[in-house]
Amino acid sequence: MKKSRIWLAGALALAVAAPAIADTCASPGERAALELNALQSHLAVVAIRCQQDGTYASFVRRHQGDLTSANRTAQVHFRRAYGSQGTARFNNYATELINAHDQEAARFEGFLCRDNAALYQQAVAAPTSVELIRMANTRNILMTYEPALCSTATPVRATRAARPARRAR
Repeated sequence: MKKSRIWLAGALALAVAAPAIADTCASPGERAALELNALQSHLAVVAIRCQQDGTYASFVRRHQGDLTSANRTAQVHFRRAYGSQGTARFNNYATELINAHDQEAARFEGFLCRDNAALYQQAVAAPTSVELIRMANTRNILMTYEPALCSTATPVRATRAARPARRAR
């Protein structure tokens, strides 16, 4: 009798936790936005450490719309995935991301500027955000948050409907 109650409690806990786990996945657009955030963070750190403020400003001016959209999409992901904690978690993510890029830059200080000069030129010249995301992937730009891609079979409404039950706990 006791084992069945334990099993039932475990099954109930999994049923309650499953929507929360599903909510932390990212749509392809959200994942792309997070990758673009990571590239921008990396380039910002390189700009500071290599005194490339003008090049970074050119990058931001050229891709301002895409960078702003990616930032908004990332914020939406965090709010969808973490509910009322979404804004705080997004802010923590942004801080962790820039700190991680700065620590990585410090490890490669002697080669940082030389190794990223071509990346900067490519980023400024990139015609679209798709090309920027491709650069982030091919250069293995560090990401501190990498949610799994959501299954296309999971409708967005199902994850949204699950949120009130999570908050009611």
